[in-house]
Amino acid sequence: METFELIRKFAAVLADLPYSLGDIPRLFLKREDKIYATMAGADLTRLAPFDVGDVTGLDILEAAVLKELKGRDALVSVRSPYASICADSGREVPVILDDMAQIIGGPLKVVPHQVRPLARALRKADGALVERESLITCGRSLYEACVALTVAEKSAEVVLKASVIGGARALAPSVVRKERRFYEEKYSKAEKERHDDEER
Repeated sequence: METFELIRKFAAVLADLPYSLGDIPRLFLKREDKIYATMAGADLTRLAPFDVGDVTGLDILEAAVLKELKGRDALVSVRSPYASICADSGREVPVILDDMAQIIGGPLKVVPHQVRPLARALRKADGALVERESLITCGRSLYEACVALTVAEKSAEVVLKASVIGGARALAPSVVRKERRFYEEKYSKAEKERHDDEER
C-alpha cells in the first residue's frame, strides 16, 4: 500500500477512537531509510496528501527516536486523557492487565523530552510517557502502534481509577515476560503477516 494511503487508513482509525487524542496527534512510519509523518496540526479525519511528509533528518523527537529503534517501523504520539494525566503528574503506569503485558511488554515509563531516554524506554516496552507531554507507542507496523495506544490508554485509566480504592497490583515481571513472549511468538506473528500483506 502506498505510504500516504497507509497513514491515512490508520489516522482514520485513531480519529474514530471515543476519546480525544489532544491538539497534535501524529503518526510516524519508517519505510526503508525514510521516515514519514502526519504534519503537526493535520486533521486526522480528513487527511490529504499534503498532510503527510518526509520528516527524515528534521529536528522532531519522535522521528529521531523511530530512526533509533530496530525492529519497530511505526510510532504514534498523542495526548489521550488518562495517559496525559499520568504524564503530567510523572506517574508510571505499571503492567496490570494481560493485554498490556502482551502488547506493550512492560510498564509505561515517564521519560524526559530527549531522544536517548525515550528510545531506551521504547526498546524495553512498546509505550512510554513523555514528561508533561504525551503518550508514545510504537510497533512493527502502524496497526501494532495503534493497538498499543489503545491498550496504554486503557491501562492508564484502570490505574488511575483503581487508585481511588487502594490501587491496582502490578503483574509479576516473570508473568509479563511470559505473556509478551507468547504474544510475540504466536499471536503477533500471524497478525503481523496479515497486516504486512495489507500494507503492501
